[in-house]
Amino acid sequence: MRILKVVTLVLSSFILLSCSSDDNKEKARGIIVIGEDQFEVKSAFLGVSFGNTFIELSNKSSDEVMSSLSSGASLQGVDFMHFRINQASIGETTYNLNELNDFDFTVNGEIFEAEFEGGVTVLSKNDINNNLEANSGSITITYYSVDRIEFTFEFERKDGTTIYGSYNGEYTTIDNNNDGQ
Repeated sequence: MRILKVVTLVLSSFILLSCSSDDNKEKARGIIVIGEDQFEVKSAFLGVSFGNTFIELSNKSSDEVMSSLSSGASLQGVDFMHFRINQASIGETTYNLNELNDFDFTVNGEIFEAEFEGGVTVLSKNDINNNLEANSGSITITYYSVDRIEFTFEFERKDGTTIYGSYNGEYTTIDNNNDGQ
């Protein structure tokens, strides 16, 4: 009986220790998919600027992004998706392409001196070459509260490539102090 207790204790310890290694890692709350490529999303940022609501997604945690922005320190390997909805107040509804003033998705960029730079743009509302511009798309917000948002999105570029994804989690509010109202 004593051997059974020791074996049970050892197995229980092994299981607990095996599971605890992930506890300090930030979990992905969303995903962006382009063909075979998948990009995890760990944080979201929402704000209002000049009567528009913006939603921004990143593969970096909100702590990493905010620390880089406030300190001016470089943060590399940043995937960044940006939507600007032409309404100061958003709700649980679908926003079509004509209700989006701007959107883009850039991978492997850098936050340097509080600015997002570089990277490879894979979707843009204002692409000069037209091959990255979407000819259809929408964002559907299914849940929105003072600290959480859940939504899906899908865009089809003019070259036929579909970009879609989702986010479900907390967001950081960005106060621009220039709400234009």
